[in-house]
Amino acid sequence: MNPPGPGPLASLQQELREFVAERDWDQFHSPKNLATALSVEAAELLENFQWLGEEDSAIRCPFRSALKVPKSVEIAKERTGAD
Repeated sequence: MNPPGPGPLASLQQELREFVAERDWDQFHSPKNLATALSVEAAELLENFQWLGEEDSAIRCPFRSALKVPKSVEIAKERTGAD
Protein backbone atom coordinates (compact mmCIF):
# COMPACT_ATOMS: atom_id res chain seq x y z
CA MET A 1 0.00 0.00 0.00
CA ASN A 2 1.31 3.45 -0.92
CA PRO A 3 1.68 6.11 1.78
CA PRO A 4 -0.67 9.11 1.58
CA GLY A 5 0.55 12.27 -0.09
CA PRO A 6 2.20 12.99 -3.40
CA GLY A 7 3.70 10.02 -5.16
CA PRO A 8 7.11 9.82 -6.79
CA LEU A 9 5.78 11.13 -10.11
CA ALA A 10 4.30 14.24 -8.49
CA SER A 11 7.58 14.82 -6.64
CA LEU A 12 9.57 14.48 -9.86
CA GLN A 13 7.22 16.87 -11.68
CA GLN A 14 7.68 19.43 -8.90
CA GLU A 15 11.46 19.06 -9.06
CA LEU A 16 11.34 19.62 -12.83
CA ARG A 17 9.19 22.73 -12.40
CA GLU A 18 11.70 24.11 -9.88
CA PHE A 19 14.63 23.24 -12.16
CA VAL A 20 12.98 25.11 -15.04
CA ALA A 21 12.05 28.11 -12.85
CA GLU A 22 15.59 28.45 -11.46
CA ARG A 23 16.93 28.76 -15.00
CA ASP A 24 14.09 30.96 -16.33
CA TRP A 25 13.38 28.43 -19.06
CA ASP A 26 9.60 29.00 -19.06
CA GLN A 27 10.13 31.64 -21.73
CA PHE A 28 11.25 28.87 -24.11
CA HIS A 29 8.51 26.35 -23.28
CA SER A 30 5.80 27.45 -25.69
CA PRO A 31 3.67 24.67 -27.20
CA LYS A 32 5.46 25.19 -30.55
CA ASN A 33 8.93 24.91 -29.04
CA LEU A 34 8.00 21.87 -26.96
CA ALA A 35 6.40 20.12 -29.94
CA THR A 36 9.50 20.84 -32.02
CA ALA A 37 11.81 19.50 -29.29
CA LEU A 38 9.67 16.38 -28.95
CA SER A 39 9.80 15.82 -32.72
CA VAL A 40 13.59 16.18 -32.78
CA GLU A 41 14.02 13.70 -29.91
CA ALA A 42 11.68 11.21 -31.58
CA ALA A 43 13.62 11.55 -34.84
CA GLU A 44 16.88 10.83 -33.03
CA LEU A 45 15.35 7.69 -31.56
CA LEU A 46 13.90 6.55 -34.89
CA GLU A 47 17.21 7.11 -36.66
CA ASN A 48 18.62 4.11 -34.78
CA PHE A 49 15.94 1.85 -36.27
CA GLN A 50 15.70 3.30 -39.78
CA TRP A 51 17.23 0.47 -41.82
CA LEU A 52 16.96 -2.41 -39.36
CA GLY A 53 14.75 -5.44 -39.86
CA GLU A 54 12.21 -6.41 -37.20
CA GLU A 55 14.53 -8.90 -35.52
CA ASP A 56 17.47 -6.49 -35.37
CA SER A 57 15.31 -3.66 -34.06
CA ALA A 58 14.21 -5.80 -31.12
CA ILE A 59 17.84 -6.21 -30.07
CA ARG A 60 18.88 -2.52 -30.16
CA CYS A 61 17.76 -0.31 -27.30
CA PRO A 62 18.87 3.30 -27.87
CA PHE A 63 16.51 4.91 -25.36
CA ARG A 64 19.03 7.18 -23.63
CA SER A 65 17.94 10.22 -25.70
CA ALA A 66 14.27 9.44 -25.20
CA LEU A 67 14.50 10.09 -21.47
CA LYS A 68 13.93 13.79 -22.18
CA VAL A 69 10.64 13.13 -23.94
CA PRO A 70 8.35 12.58 -20.92
CA LYS A 71 9.44 15.93 -19.46
CA SER A 72 8.64 17.72 -22.72
CA VAL A 73 5.28 16.00 -22.99
CA GLU A 74 4.33 16.91 -19.42
CA ILE A 75 5.27 20.57 -19.93
CA ALA A 76 3.34 20.69 -23.22
CA LYS A 77 0.28 19.17 -21.55
CA GLU A 78 0.43 21.76 -18.77
CA ARG A 79 0.81 24.66 -21.22
CA THR A 80 -2.03 23.58 -23.51
CA GLY A 81 -4.38 22.03 -20.97
CA ALA A 82 -4.38 18.77 -22.95
CA ASP A 83 -4.96 15.40 -21.32
